[in-house]
Amino acid sequence: MSQKMRAMKKRKYIVDTTLRDGEQSPSISFTRQQKIAIASLLDNAGVSQIEVGIPSESAYEKETIYQIIRNKKNAKIAVWSRLSLSDLQHCIDCQPDIIHISIPVSGIQIHSNLHKDENWIMEQLFACLELLINYRMKNISIGFEDAFRSNDDFMYEIINILLDFNIRRIRLSDTVGTATPSLCRHKFERLSVSAKP
Repeated sequence: MSQKMRAMKKRKYIVDTTLRDGEQSPSISFTRQQKIAIASLLDNAGVSQIEVGIPSESAYEKETIYQIIRNKKNAKIAVWSRLSLSDLQHCIDCQPDIIHISIPVSGIQIHSNLHKDENWIMEQLFACLELLINYRMKNISIGFEDAFRSNDDFMYEIINILLDFNIRRIRLSDTVGTATPSLCRHKFERLSVSAKP
C-alpha cells in the first residue's frame, strides 16, 4: 500500500460538544436522563471524545457528569473549566479523562468583561497548573477564549508556559464570531512559528 493510501486511511477522531455547547442554544435544556442517553449513543457510535459539561455549574450537573463517566465504555470524557481553582477542583472531583480549561486572552475579555489584567491571568494560570500537578492530572487541553481578537504576544507567552508543562492541545476559540479563513491561517501560522519547539 502506498504512503498516500495509508494517509487516506488514517483514522479521524471526533470531539463532540453537544452536551455542553448544545445547552447554550436558546430554549435547550437536557434532563439528566437525556444527557446520559445522548452520551451513551455518542459512545456507542464511536465518538472518541465527548465534552459532557461544566461540573462547577451545580451539584446536579456534577452528579450527572459523574454518572456519565461511570457508565462510559470507549469514549474519553472531557469536562470544561474556567481559569479558576474552584472550577478546576470540581472537575478533578469527577475524575474525567480530560479537563478542558478556557483562558481569556483578548483585552476585551480580560479588561472589560472580567475587570482584570494580564498579570491576573498569569497568576491564575500558574495556580491552576500547580493544582493539576498536585493531583497528577496529565490529560489537559486549553481553549484560548476570544483568540481572534487577542494580542499574539500574550498568546505566545501562555503557549510557551503550557509547553513547559507538557500541555500539547490548544484550541483557538472564535468566541464572538470575528474570525475569517485568512485570519485563522494567519493566527495558526504565527503561533506555530513562535512557540518553542
